[in-house]
Amino acid sequence: MLQLDPLIRIVLADDHPVVREGLRTILPQCGPVEIIGEAENGRVLMDLMEELQPDVVLMDIKMPEMNGIEAMELLTRNYPHVKVLVLSMYDNPEYVRRLVKAGCRGYMLKDSSPHEMTSAVEKIHRGEFYFSSILIPALVKADIFLLNNPDQELTAREVEVLVHLVNGLTNKRIGEVLQMTTRTAEKHREHIMKKTGCTTVAQLVRFAMDKGYVEMD
Repeated sequence: MLQLDPLIRIVLADDHPVVREGLRTILPQCGPVEIIGEAENGRVLMDLMEELQPDVVLMDIKMPEMNGIEAMELLTRNYPHVKVLVLSMYDNPEYVRRLVKAGCRGYMLKDSSPHEMTSAVEKIHRGEFYFSSILIPALVKADIFLLNNPDQELTAREVEVLVHLVNGLTNKRIGEVLQMTTRTAEKHREHIMKKTGCTTVAQLVRFAMDKGYVEMD
């Protein structure tokens, strides 16, 4: 008999009931997840944690009584095994920096598709990171990837080159876009290959997807 993997158990935290209702209805239709609890603010979320023991918390930043950043710090301290994915309307890199430093595994904008959200949940549940692709340029400039990728030690510039590589740009075109010489772009590519252990562009694409640097359809 086929043994199915258990569903990923999620608690939602958002002060807008319509947002929680939409996520509760749509997400289970798009992936192996189940919504086991809901909270309208960070304080209620913390009250639910001990009782429900979720795998993943999907939460907003701006909430009354206790905001997402404060809740993130408490979650990391008291429930370090629980993965947290922030779903927000704000694309401010400083929010992302503070949340990643506090232990957040991913950050998505609220206009992301349900399928992208469930994909992100699955990735952070596996221990990976995930960021909406539209945030990548700003996050690279803010050196966010230096915080969440210490094992590979890619520089912010190398991550930027990596994203362009997997999007199909040539070394010459990358040089033009990033205002560097073609030779410099080639050197960045060589360093990326060495640090990641990849030998082909296909492997780089897989690496970038696994790390959440890009999302492929």
